[in-house]
Amino acid sequence: MLAEALTYGFVLLGKRPATVVGCLSAGLLLAVALDYTLAVTGILARFYATENSIQHTLFLGFYYLARALVTAIPSAIVLMAALKKLGAAEPSRHVTLADCLRVCFVTLAYTLLLVAPALIFQNLLQSALERTGLSLIASFAASVAALLLQIFLLAAFAFAWPHTLTTRRLVLFRSWPLMRPRYWTIAGVFTMALIIGSVVTWVGRYGGGFIYAGFAGVSQDTTNQFGPAWVLYSAATESGRILASYLLSVANVFLYAKFVSPPEPVAHLFD
Repeated sequence: MLAEALTYGFVLLGKRPATVVGCLSAGLLLAVALDYTLAVTGILARFYATENSIQHTLFLGFYYLARALVTAIPSAIVLMAALKKLGAAEPSRHVTLADCLRVCFVTLAYTLLLVAPALIFQNLLQSALERTGLSLIASFAASVAALLLQIFLLAAFAFAWPHTLTTRRLVLFRSWPLMRPRYWTIAGVFTMALIIGSVVTWVGRYGGGFIYAGFAGVSQDTTNQFGPAWVLYSAATESGRILASYLLSVANVFLYAKFVSPPEPVAHLFD
């Protein structure tokens, strides 16, 4: 079960290469465009200037929300492809604009109601622990606490996305009854998926740093701060994030199809 869920993203890539590659590429372009917009307008500079503050934490929540919203359409298409391949959605079903808007709404509600409070909790906990003089331990403890809270919230409400697509209904908190019977199994899969995703994101981030340093070293243009070197850095960084998000999302759909999709139409679960 664990291995199947974590590797289903590669299985789907082999079965639907055009859909997966096209959507991941579109998501990458949109994410880089968002990064570039935030950079050239000076918003990113103000973000880094407020590090270790509530403003920094709130901006981080806003940033991840903006990334999720701008990539909602390719995300919805990938999720639908996985749902149809796993038999949790009708083969003739196609993603509509209404589906994308529902995905956006679930993402918005999840971020504002669940993720933002978790980020604020992490910031407050880190600030409280740092007052003891143990800054390194404080950062580690806050990060671990935030990760555990993230796993709990994700495992509790992650079925909201595939269930919203399959039923064409907005179901955020109503996804909890779907998760509850096998919560710890699902939480274990998400824990491993988040660890793998963190490694993939780390590789993309530091790979982007090496690309930026190498490209900037051979470039003679030192006046264009957001030139080709920065774009390559952003693309490498976002590639790691997009791939990590894809693997986690498809693992989520795999679990949904395995545990939730019943013989009768899933739309009648709450009728």
